[in-house]
Amino acid sequence: MTKSELDLYLDHEAGRRVYAGDIQRGDGKTIHSVLWMCDLRGSTSLSDRIPLDFLIAVLNDYFEAVTGPIHAHGGEVLKFIGDAVLGIFRIADESEITEICERALGAAELAVANMHILSRRRGREDKVPLYFSIALHVGDAMHGNVGAHDRIDFTVIGPAFNLCARLEALAESLGEKLICSADFAAASTSEMRSVGSHSLKNVENQTKAFVPV
Repeated sequence: MTKSELDLYLDHEAGRRVYAGDIQRGDGKTIHSVLWMCDLRGSTSLSDRIPLDFLIAVLNDYFEAVTGPIHAHGGEVLKFIGDAVLGIFRIADESEITEICERALGAAELAVANMHILSRRRGREDKVPLYFSIALHVGDAMHGNVGAHDRIDFTVIGPAFNLCARLEALAESLGEKLICSADFAAASTSEMRSVGSHSLKNVENQTKAFVPV
C-alpha cells in the first residue's frame, strides 16, 4: 500500500527509490531520455475568473488529458509544476532512441487530440476552451534529491531540462501546440518542418525548432 501511495505522489522510479531509503540530499542519477514539458496557457487569467474549486476540476481534466497518453506510451510523469507537466521517456540503449522518440511523439499527438476533445466539450457547456503546448527534447538530465536539510524534493535539473522548458514557452509564442528540438527531430523518423532558429532565455546558442508535419 505504501508503494502504491508513493507512486501516486512521485513517479514510479522515484517512489521505488524513496521506499528503498534513497532519501539523502544530493543523491541523484543522470537520465538519458526524451524530455516532455507541457503547460496550460492562460491559467492565470482563468484562475481570476472562476472559483478555486472549479479551477481544481479544470486542472484535473487537463492533467488527465495529458498524462494518460504519457503513461500509455511508456513514459513517466515526474512532476506537476503548477499547471505544467514534466515527463520523461527513458532511453536505456541508444539503439532504442528512434522507437522511444516515436512513442513520445505519439503520446504528444494523443494529448493534443485529447485537449481538442476537452475544449469542444467545454464549448458545449459554455465554458472557455483550454489551450496548451508541448515541447519534446532528447538529452541528459539529473534526477535526484535537492533541497534543504529539513525538506527535500525529487526533481530534474540540467541544461536539457532548461532547453525543453524554454522550447515550450517558444511554442506558446509561435502559436504551436507541439514543438520539437533539433536533437529530437534528428532522432525521429517522422517528418518535421522547421520553424526557425531562436534565441532562448539562458540558452547560449541559437536553438533550431521543429514541428511535426
